[in-house]
Formats: sequence, C-alpha cells, structure tokens
Amino acid sequence: EHHLAALHASRDWILAWAAACTVPFDLAARVHALARSFDLASRVRAIACGMTPATVTVLSAVTNILLSAFKLLVGSLSGSAALVADGAHSLSDLISDAVCLATTGRAEHVGELGISGMLLATGGAMTVHSGRALLEAVGPAAAAAPLAALELAPLLVAFASVASKELLFRLTYQVGVRCDSPVTVANAYHQRSDALASIV
Repeated sequence: EHHLAALHASRDWILAWAAACTVPFDLAARVHALARSFDLASRVRAIACGMTPATVTVLSAVTNILLSAFKLLVGSLSGSAALVADGAHSLSDLISDAVCLATTGRAEHVGELGISGMLLATGGAMTVHSGRALLEAVGPAAAAAPLAALELAPLLVAFASVASKELLFRLTYQVGVRCDSPVTVANAYHQRSDALASIV
C-alpha cells in the first residue's frame, strides 16, 4: 500500500512535468508547474512509510560502499587528495551503520551514544585538519594548489555525494522518527554530517 502511494506520487510528478513541457511559450509557468510537482519532502515521506530502521540502514551501508568506491576511484584518477580522503571517510561510515543495525530494537540508547561519539570525534578531527590546511594555505610556504584538484570530475562526485547523503539523511530521519528509533535518528544526523563534510 505504501509502495503504491510512492508509485502514484511519481506518476503524478511525471504527468505534471509532461504537462509543463507541452506549454509552448510560457517558460515561467513551466518552471513553476515543475517546482510544484516536485515536492521532495512528500516523496521522502512516501518512500519512508514502507521502510524499517533495518532496511534504511542497509540502504545506507550500500550507499556508503558505492560512494566510497566511486570517490576513491575518481579521486585517484584525478589526483584529488581531498576526494580520496572523503572516500576513506565514506568507507568508515559503515561502522556507524553496523552500530545502528546491531542496536536497533535492543540497546538503542547505547548505539545512539556510540554514533554521537563518532560524530564528535569526526567533527573534532575535521576542525583540526581544516585548521592545519588553512594555516598552511596562508603561511609563507604556501604552494600553488595542484590543478587536478580543480577539475570537473571530482567536483561532480562531491556534488553527487552531498545530494545522496542529504537524501539519505531525510529518509533515515523519517524512518527513525516514525519508528521511534533514537539510534536511527542519530545515524540520520551522521548522514547529514557526511554531506557537510563532503562540502568541505
């Protein structure tokens, strides 16, 4: 029944998009109709209705594996050290997914504390790393940044990472709130912190 609601929402969006594209001259009306038809929050809620904390955590783990492989590959090929580091970070996110899976329905508050501790440690490490990089960049021995880090491929991968992690946050948060699972909500905020880390 929940999957049917998601299917109907997708069908309605496609029909609205097709209707917006058939109007010959009014571009503003097309854009407005498309924006109205694409309500991300309601789509996420519709998808989340059929998921359990375990299913959304498995989805998170699969997403982390794919993102990690993609970031490591593109980062290595393009020479982007930041993307390689972000790929390793995405791989380490499997630890929070494992904690979430192991404690869902059992010792949720213990899992929540564990994931919160990982968030604090990650935030502290990012602050120290960013501070060092900033000091090196403005210091007298600052070298020109390699051109490879500014290529389009790493930027597109980082954008895809931010978008997928933010979508995963919204989905995981909805499931965690609906199922009253604090460890799933904590894992959702971990997804959002990953999206912010990919921006950095």
